[in-house]
Amino acid sequence: MGRVNNNGHSHRASGLKQSNKKFKTKHSSKGSLKDKNKGKVNRKVVHGKKDGTLNKNDRKNSSKVGMKFKNQQLKTNTKVFEGKLGAPKIVALVPLCPDVSVLNLAEKLAQSVNQPFEIQGNQITLSAPQLKQRLQLVLLTRDIYDIMDACKVADYVVFLLSAQVEVDALGETTISCIQSQGAPTSFNFVQHLDREPLKRRPDIKKSLSSFVNFFFPEQDKILEMDNNMECLTTLRSMVSQVPKAMPWREGHPYILSDKVEFLANPNQSGTGTLKVTGFLRGNNMNANRLVHIPNFGDYQIDRIEKADHPFARQHSSMGDEMTDSDNMKLLAVPDAELQDSLISSNEPDMMEGEQTWPTQEELLEAENSLKNNNNGSKKVKVPKGTSSYQAAWIVDDEDGEDGEEDYEDDMDVDEEEEEAYEHDGPEEYEEIDMNDDNKSVAPFDALDEEEEMRQFEEYKKQREAERREHLEFPDEVDTPLNVPARVRFQKYRGMLSMRTSPWDPYENLPQDYSRIFQFQNFARTKKRILTQANDGTVEEGTYVTLYIKDVNNDNGHLYHPERPFIVFGLLPHENKVTLLNFAINKYTEYTEPVRSKEPLILQFGFRRFRIQPIFSEHHHKGKTNNVYKFQRYFENHSSAVMSLYGPVTFTTAPVVVFKENPANLTHPSVVAMGSFLDHDTTRIVAKRIIITGHPFKVHKKSAVVRYMFFSPEDIDWFKPIQLHTKHGKIGHIKESLGTHGYMKCLFNDLPKQHDTVCMSLYKRVFPKWNTEIFVRPNYDYVPDEMPSQKEGHGMDFD
Repeated sequence: MGRVNNNGHSHRASGLKQSNKKFKTKHSSKGSLKDKNKGKVNRKVVHGKKDGTLNKNDRKNSSKVGMKFKNQQLKTNTKVFEGKLGAPKIVALVPLCPDVSVLNLAEKLAQSVNQPFEIQGNQITLSAPQLKQRLQLVLLTRDIYDIMDACKVADYVVFLLSAQVEVDALGETTISCIQSQGAPTSFNFVQHLDREPLKRRPDIKKSLSSFVNFFFPEQDKILEMDNNMECLTTLRSMVSQVPKAMPWREGHPYILSDKVEFLANPNQSGTGTLKVTGFLRGNNMNANRLVHIPNFGDYQIDRIEKADHPFARQHSSMGDEMTDSDNMKLLAVPDAELQDSLISSNEPDMMEGEQTWPTQEELLEAENSLKNNNNGSKKVKVPKGTSSYQAAWIVDDEDGEDGEEDYEDDMDVDEEEEEAYEHDGPEEYEEIDMNDDNKSVAPFDALDEEEEMRQFEEYKKQREAERREHLEFPDEVDTPLNVPARVRFQKYRGMLSMRTSPWDPYENLPQDYSRIFQFQNFARTKKRILTQANDGTVEEGTYVTLYIKDVNNDNGHLYHPERPFIVFGLLPHENKVTLLNFAINKYTEYTEPVRSKEPLILQFGFRRFRIQPIFSEHHHKGKTNNVYKFQRYFENHSSAVMSLYGPVTFTTAPVVVFKENPANLTHPSVVAMGSFLDHDTTRIVAKRIIITGHPFKVHKKSAVVRYMFFSPEDIDWFKPIQLHTKHGKIGHIKESLGTHGYMKCLFNDLPKQHDTVCMSLYKRVFPKWNTEIFVRPNYDYVPDEMPSQKEGHGMDFD
């Protein structure tokens, strides 16, 4: 009789029972039989081909499709130059040395194809039969603005070097700017090589090749200008090659003018219509879009006409002659409802926010105060010995405390300078009376040249001293003695972490932010705009005359036939003002300090502006709040983000930043280079200041700190903000001690007696609303070598 389990448990076989392989099961393994007996469902094996692998027919078809696409793209890029009436390729001749002559180079190139040498303005057109295409040579002087404007529209760039004189600073700056702007295919010629001994010529060419290789490694061959065969080979190479695309300009139509004429408006004095004739390149043009003229600005198109083709007469005997009705055919007229507006900024509604209406007593008090300011004398605090005329040029901080100017107090005068003006003793400063008559106390040129230079040198030394102090004690400021710290730093806030602490980007915005345009989805708008960029009715390659309306006749001095005159078409919204952020790098040859809000010249893409930007750090480092530290100085060998108000751009345009040189207006100094970053209007640029204190007594992890504040009220006000030391300790204020600003602080570790206790405060800063179109300085333009300079020095718009 079997044993009975009193607990009610009976043995059951488990699934781990051994299963022996059956006889004659062929290729079945023990493992497969075991899985099958366990009841597992086998995974279905996909017998299709692997991803990314193509069979022979698919590879052939893919190659055929790719070849077809490349051929189609090649035809699109070259169709504007093909045919008997095709547009010529633009070749910019750039001199890099002071003793070279681009005019002689143009003569040598024309002689290599046996063509008579004819110059119109600053252009020469080569149309020899053996070339099969035309080349338009643009002769340039050593003017960096003219060179960069010509390279914006050029298909090829020819650098002319000297065998006897090295490339000077201006030449290096020129080739660096062209490289940063984005240069098309380049060629390099050397002049005066025949004056050197035969033994030295290979070494000279090798040295010049090494110089060019630094900027353009793929085009470092040096060609001899006096060698007729090399000139002819270069021209044939230009004709046979496809010009290298420059992405930032390909979406825009542009014209290098052959003829410019001004038609005065009889109905409105002071304005008129500007006629610009030339080949349309880059893209199709829409008459509803705006156009941009460097040095002039943005304008609307009145109409577009088909102009008399300059090469039509050469083929009249072959049946290509055009009638007058065909030559002046109207191509496009803008639609009044669809034409882009010239309005570039919003008009803020001053009554939109809530406002309490002032009482009658407040109005009378304000009126009396205004009368007293107008009739009475104004007192300002200046250094002793300063005359009233000199005091008129000193910025009074009290004038900058109104409303929207609150966010500018940190730029024009540093906090340290403000403290000096406001709180220094009477032995260094005095008050003088200022009245309206002070404007005529002394003439503008009262100082002689030596005194002017002496003051300028002192100013430069002061700027350098401020920069060195900033490098040694970055962001550190002193707490004022006779002004409460809670009042002096009332616009600042504390942050636990600059990377992660939240900050509302729409909090306390200045009035200028209501004037800019913001995109709800910039990526989607950009995709739509670029997709519709080629919807113009006037095709690329057409010889047209643009009628640009409402041009001011005062701009007549800005045009000269010896300078390149270019016109670029804008995409929709590209004249609207928004916040622009640029990623830039300091130019290695420029070592002067560059402060935020310092006047500079910005060229990005085909536009050029006068700006006063602010700089901020250019790295993320795990940021989640879009807050970036403001930089007072743009240091050497560093990168930064430059922020300013400017027009919208939909392409990643290259950027070059200049500093105007008062001694030579045509040769500015290059400050930085870079590219466009984004239109992020929520980017927060936070200025940091650090107020410091000294440990008076230290006991374990606590310390008595003094000299950070000078009243118990200030200590209680800033008590929630975290402290840190220069040796890496973190702490907080526990309580105030006494009435002279002593306070007890606790730290996470034992502080040192020689350590410095710091508190970081932050305030958001914004750019100034002062971006304006760059207008070339009005100076007499007399080229050194242009044969047509005797015909006139400009176009009179009157």
